[in-house]
Amino acid sequence: MPEFSAAAALPDYTIVLEQASNDLVLDRIERYSKPTNVWQKWSKKLTQSHGVMVIHDAACTNVLTNADGTRVQALELRTASNRRHKVVATMVVLACGGLETPRLLLASRDIRSCGLGNEHDLVGRFYMTHLVSNANNVGALRFTTARTARAFDFNMTQDSVYGRRIILLSPEARRRESIPNIVFRPNRPPVDDASHGDPVLSAIFLVRSMLIPPEYARSMAAKTDHDFPLKVLRDHLGNVVGGIPELLRFGIDWLRRRTLATRKLPSVFLYRKDGRYPLEFNAEHLPNADSRVFLGSEVDPFGMPRLAVQWRFRDEELDSICRAYRVLASAVAKSGLGKVELDPDLPGSVKLALVPQGGHHIGTVRMGADASSGVVDTNGEVWGTHGLFVAGTAIFPTSGFANPTLTAVALAFRLADHLAGRLRRIQP
Repeated sequence: MPEFSAAAALPDYTIVLEQASNDLVLDRIERYSKPTNVWQKWSKKLTQSHGVMVIHDAACTNVLTNADGTRVQALELRTASNRRHKVVATMVVLACGGLETPRLLLASRDIRSCGLGNEHDLVGRFYMTHLVSNANNVGALRFTTARTARAFDFNMTQDSVYGRRIILLSPEARRRESIPNIVFRPNRPPVDDASHGDPVLSAIFLVRSMLIPPEYARSMAAKTDHDFPLKVLRDHLGNVVGGIPELLRFGIDWLRRRTLATRKLPSVFLYRKDGRYPLEFNAEHLPNADSRVFLGSEVDPFGMPRLAVQWRFRDEELDSICRAYRVLASAVAKSGLGKVELDPDLPGSVKLALVPQGGHHIGTVRMGADASSGVVDTNGEVWGTHGLFVAGTAIFPTSGFANPTLTAVALAFRLADHLAGRLRRIQP
């Protein structure tokens, strides 16, 4: 199993953080797996396997069932040239992610007009991502000793993957204050404001200003050179010219660890001489039936309705993030780690900073104890349609704050064991 303790995972554990507050957890890391093209890595083995038939260049557009929709029978595939094919199967696993899985279930309405598994209007509901802060981070952490920030840089673990220490509140503190899961990370200052005095950030700003078209810059909350007065550009250029040696050191390190390396540095963490870092948060998005995806009026090239997204969160979630920051500020002060500087209008800054985390789509085909509380049962089988299973983050009933991959993989292995057992029971 991967090790998530900083003391055990990091070979160069030279910076040991004191933990004088019981509300603070400082010995945990997040791990960054190597980006993997699954098809590139496994296609040859899959295509050569006698037990696997690989079909590509076709989209699954319908799940076909028996006359009353109680048993899966086949999948309908459609090619780009609009040719239709049918794959007959007594057991089907949909592993299409938190968006495409509900779309396929809702669009499979030949027998049931509401779609499969949707008799209680649950498919597509409880759509969760994570609640994440953007570049407008909430407050800042000023370390007592500037060198302490090195403990939060990206480091290679004992098993040769990148890891990074995170800041957590203890389970006891979260229970006491009714705070869902949340993590904090020291972050780099926003690049736009040249007062940061950092040549690397200013170089990023100048390159971005010159190369990113205005329409893309707006979507990234970035600004182009057309949006800034000459003085701002001159200030950034001054940072670059005055910090050429530092910029060269960064460029060489980036080339070595990011461009040329097989195991690439995930991102950049810049050391601040004043030891002050904006604090970003990554919080749990709580289940909410009004947060949902559903079939829209537009269709894709295969004739399937496209999804409409209605992403929602509650004010109580913002309140819990505010409480988390206040508990963190108190705990950091007691630990001697430093000082957390909070915005006077904390609720306003949290709301301003909040953005949906677009990479993790969770909960749209949730697991439940019965058909009135979930779309699938504890084995991932769709209630009311025997033999139709779902794997992946769509079946999660809650989101957590962290990447859901390990949990999704664990549930996939569990489902594989269940299917293997079922096949053994039905085969002579």
